Amino acid sequence: MLSVVKYQPKYKTQWDHFVSKAKNATFLFYRDFMEYHQDRFEDYSLMVFDDEKLISIIPANNIGSMLHSHQGLTYGGLVITPETKLKAFLEIFRSVLMYLYLAGMDSL
Repeated sequence: MLSVVKYQPKYKTQWDHFVSKAKNATFLFYRDFMEYHQDRFEDYSLMVFDDEKLISIIPANNIGSMLHSHQGLTYGGLVITPETKLKAFLEIFRSVLMYLYLAGMDSL
C-alpha cells in the first residue's frame, strides 16, 4: 500500500538520494537548491512510499488550498525511478490526489 507524506527536514538525505537516482530529476530538485526559495514559497513537497521504500517525490508549494508544481523551479511534477512503469505511475498519482483531497486541497 502506498503512503504519501509531506516533506520534512528529517527526510533531506533520503530525498536527495532519491533525486540522485531518479529518472527525471535534475539538480533543481535537491533540497539545498529548493530551500534557496524558502522565504518566497510555502513548501508543500510530497514523498510517496511503498511500505518504507521511497518511490516518488513531488517538489511543490502551496498557496492556500492550491498545490503548485514548485514555483521556484523551472519545472516539476512527479519524479520517479527508472523502473517505474505506467501502472505504478498511475497508482502513485492516484495516491497523491487522494492525499491532497483529504488534506483539503482544492486544486493541483
